Amino acid sequence: MRISFKLLSVVLVIVLMLTGLNVFGVSAEATYTRPEKFIYGDVDMDGVVTVKDATLVQKSVAGICLLSATQKYIIGSIEPTVKSATEIQKFVAGSNMKSSLIGKEIEKSKYGVFSEKINAESRFEDDSIVILPKEGFQHIYTLDDFPEYNFESLMPIGECYEGQYLGYTLIIANPSKNNIIEAIKALEYRGNYDLEVVSPNYIYSYN
Repeated sequence: MRISFKLLSVVLVIVLMLTGLNVFGVSAEATYTRPEKFIYGDVDMDGVVTVKDATLVQKSVAGICLLSATQKYIIGSIEPTVKSATEIQKFVAGSNMKSSLIGKEIEKSKYGVFSEKINAESRFEDDSIVILPKEGFQHIYTLDDFPEYNFESLMPIGECYEGQYLGYTLIIANPSKNNIIEAIKALEYRGNYDLEVVSPNYIYSYN
């Protein structure tokens, strides 16, 4: 069954592949443009849900391209599926899907899971913040996974074990208290999905 789904996906996207559609929502080598908002189903993060978004999901299912962690969150699934693409196609076609999240704006965490770590005692002289993926979330992160803020670079922490690093250090180009707070708040909604900790003064010890 899995093989037939992949074959179907290849057939559905082979023609659109010739258009040169960008398979990544953000590229570290391209000019950075922060999305104004994140919408379920808007996989290419251009602000609107279109057939291009369904095509990206189909390509990912077929193994033609890789989606970033943020793009996976936007389709509402840790791994893209044919069902995900179908929901987007139905939304574009105007089908009434009351239970679907497609087309709705992704809200930030109501619990302040990241920004609550900012307090008067926090140190902001560093040029970076540390993020820890949630347990069991298998993904090798790159700058493409963080379109919320224009980070300068990313460095993994520890050794890669079973497809996951212990954490990552995100480097801020122009470090300041305000910039670090802005970066943390920009990632706020990720606490609902894949990130466990965001902290400007996380003390890391690894043996």
